[in-house]
Amino acid sequence: MEDLTGEGSQGSVSSDGFDNVGMAFIERDIEVVKGRRAISSGEPSLDGSIDDDRGVVSDSDIGNAARAETIAKQTRGPSSDALEGDCLAEHLERVENKKSEWEDVLGSGELMRRIEREGDGERPSDEYTVHINVVDNVNGVDSHEDLEFLLGFSSVIDAWELVVKLMRVGEKCRVKCSPRFAYGEKGLHPNIPSNQYQEYTIELTSSSKLELSSFAVDELTELLIKLKERGNFFFSRQEYEKAIFVYKRAISTWNRVGSNKEDEGVTKVSSALHSNLAVCYAKVDEWKNCLESAESSLELDRFNDKALFRKGQSLSRLGENEEAMRILNEARKMDPKDSAIEKELELAKRSAGISRVKERELYRKMLSGISSEEEVMSHENDKKIINRMYIVGISIGVIIVGIVFHFMLNYH
Repeated sequence: MEDLTGEGSQGSVSSDGFDNVGMAFIERDIEVVKGRRAISSGEPSLDGSIDDDRGVVSDSDIGNAARAETIAKQTRGPSSDALEGDCLAEHLERVENKKSEWEDVLGSGELMRRIEREGDGERPSDEYTVHINVVDNVNGVDSHEDLEFLLGFSSVIDAWELVVKLMRVGEKCRVKCSPRFAYGEKGLHPNIPSNQYQEYTIELTSSSKLELSSFAVDELTELLIKLKERGNFFFSRQEYEKAIFVYKRAISTWNRVGSNKEDEGVTKVSSALHSNLAVCYAKVDEWKNCLESAESSLELDRFNDKALFRKGQSLSRLGENEEAMRILNEARKMDPKDSAIEKELELAKRSAGISRVKERELYRKMLSGISSEEEVMSHENDKKIINRMYIVGISIGVIIVGIVFHFMLNYH
């Protein structure tokens, strides 16, 4: 049904060989630097300043200050110049040693790197094409020579993407990562098992900014097809969030540089990207986003039966059953043999039927409620009339009795 059968793309691997420290990757050493004390020589320091600990003295203290200066010059301890030289040497030594230490890239212990050789070139970023050499330090099954990919589009595993953005051209570093930044729970059949920790040596050999605006139509089409296949790779692994990310990045690229390129081929690819994005949203039950993506796909290619099906499915899930049936009937005309369309159409019909029954029941209850209220009001009115008649009858009886008594009194 869906255009989601792309081949798997490049990735990366290794074992749990983490210097016998398990999940923590490395064991941090605590560096202890011995402190020194020195008596000021009174001479300028290396940067041309005077020692900070020398204060201003009064005339009465000049003698004491002169004796202290003489003692300082005679002391065998290091001068400020010598002390600064030692400190500088220690600093350079620490910097050099730091190169051999593991750096926690994200602060979570799940992605570590250690520089083995400094680079002197530029540092790449998103939309840079890079070339790297990768050595799988454990199993050797995920090594690549002169691997080319585009940064920022999840074209390779996350560990490579993140680390390469920190490197300069010419740099070589060693990388360790948790499964989360490699092949995750799925692994990579047949050589990389589920939840496998990886370890690599990566060398960044070149990088260059990709000028997408200068792409010819065929170049843009080729790039979008590659990104669609990468998204299909994640979809096939049921990694829907990653697939959504790749499809959206590809669509964003098309919106920036492809909208002015009127070409049927690239337009159809863009329509397929929107359609595949709709499929991903359907898998995670985001039906409003699914509907929006399907409609965007149809704007580019109104004969995209897959997008038409997703539009009808979204409308059905959102309760717009009458419109859903209309759209699904159109999709069935385009592809009468598609069982998924037929199944969704029957579901929409049942939902519409249930809705009608519910509406009729609601109307019946409303009308029944009105009738009951009228009966109650009528009953109350009858009671009021009876009460009035009773009062009037009593009043008339009293009047009659009064008249009778009046005549009886007058007669006697």
